[in-house]
Amino acid sequence: MSAPLAWCRVHLGGTTKCSDCEQALQSQPGDHASSFLHPCRPSSPPQYRGDRCVKDYTLSELLNRRLALLGERNNLSLLEQCLHGIERECLRVTPQAELARTPHPQALGAALTNGLVTTDYSESLLEFITPALKNPVDTLDSLDKIHRFAYSKLDNELLWSPSMPCPLPDEEHIPIAYYGTSNIGKLKYVYRKGLALRYGKTMQCIAGIHYNFSLPEDAWALLKQTEDFAGDARDYQSHSYIALIRNFRRYSWLLMYLFGASP
Repeated sequence: MSAPLAWCRVHLGGTTKCSDCEQALQSQPGDHASSFLHPCRPSSPPQYRGDRCVKDYTLSELLNRRLALLGERNNLSLLEQCLHGIERECLRVTPQAELARTPHPQALGAALTNGLVTTDYSESLLEFITPALKNPVDTLDSLDKIHRFAYSKLDNELLWSPSMPCPLPDEEHIPIAYYGTSNIGKLKYVYRKGLALRYGKTMQCIAGIHYNFSLPEDAWALLKQTEDFAGDARDYQSHSYIALIRNFRRYSWLLMYLFGASP
């Protein structure tokens, strides 16, 4: 399977032949720098249309094998069994857009034991956690319901939507999340005290979203057939998830550009 011919990015308007393509072609197959810059290696020597360089890229052999295997009729349903979850953080604020310094609302349940609504770094920083669900639409619906429930229990307070915090008071007035007097509660509090000393409380008030994703167990057994991997099934999963993270980081600049802005 071959991608369409594409103009070399650095030579869209230039007249110099593309040494970038030639170097990628000459590099060894295991060369990390080459695979990072050229995840799809040129399938043939650089070609030129007039004075412009053109590259004919093909998908990697491993990716082709994986796509072909997942595309078989008996395996397509595996992709519908992936799990999706969201953890969303947001600050509680007053109607004057100031940080709410009130304790975690009792009506939301105990922050230590509630699996859907808890606190992150600060007592004022709520965290909403959806279950891991197969349908992303259901995941978003679950997050919507948690939001509505939380809002119904906040009395006069509001949720601060952007990731960057509202105007904050001096650090000594930013409350650290409190989880009670149990051993695990004390451990979580002391851990946050350490974060305050290391990074400062202001930085810890930046809110974010964690997107959780996992493949079904049967998919891992299938994908392992495409590779000569010496470890056991659990090691293969760990190895593959780390590879997925590397690929995300490789294109993170583009993903952040397209999807990183808060509404």
